[in-house]
Amino acid sequence: MKFSTFVIFLLVIMMLGIAFYLFITKRHKGDSCCSPGENIKKVPPSDKDKKNYIYTTYLEIGGMVCEDCARKVENSLNSLEGVMSKVNFSTKKAIVMTKEPPNISSFKGAVKSAGFVVLNVEAQ
Repeated sequence: MKFSTFVIFLLVIMMLGIAFYLFITKRHKGDSCCSPGENIKKVPPSDKDKKNYIYTTYLEIGGMVCEDCARKVENSLNSLEGVMSKVNFSTKKAIVMTKEPPNISSFKGAVKSAGFVVLNVEAQ
């Protein structure tokens, strides 16, 4: 290998190392893919008493890549009237409890407004 090729190779390796370092330090400051510079705070439903919710629907959510993604979906669903939800990022599923018979189209709209998609619906 020529000396100039070796120097270019070292420079590329150093640049990749710096880019990786900056990426890692940015992640440790609380940034996520969904909220650069801040974490998304959890917004609870207006009625927190689970006994008031008699219908349960399970949604499979597509597109989530982090816990903040799940929090965005959960907040969007919880903003609907008469809805309490819990989204699990690891399983990519949302449990949506409602006081009235479920309105699947409103669930899909809320998930879409958060930037994601409902892949499957199971109602109980």
